Amino acid sequence: PVAGNKIYGGNTFSVNWSSSSLPGNYVKVEYSSDSGATWQSINNNYYNYGNINWTIPKVYSSRYLIKVSSVTT
Repeated sequence: PVAGNKIYGGNTFSVNWSSSSLPGNYVKVEYSSDSGATWQSINNNYYNYGNINWTIPKVYSSRYLIKVSSVTT
């Protein structure tokens, strides 16, 4: 989410990214509700379409982060 955006548990949020020159065609998408201290999986092996719809968990936090990283197989 962009800093300051409000997202609500139970709703769907479109996560978008752009990438180039990745070593593989798949990505891992994760979220953190504690500013990156811990990470939870949204999808561990997702084809790199550049977006995924995520159903936000019903956990209140003002410190959500989303991380997209390359997966090589």
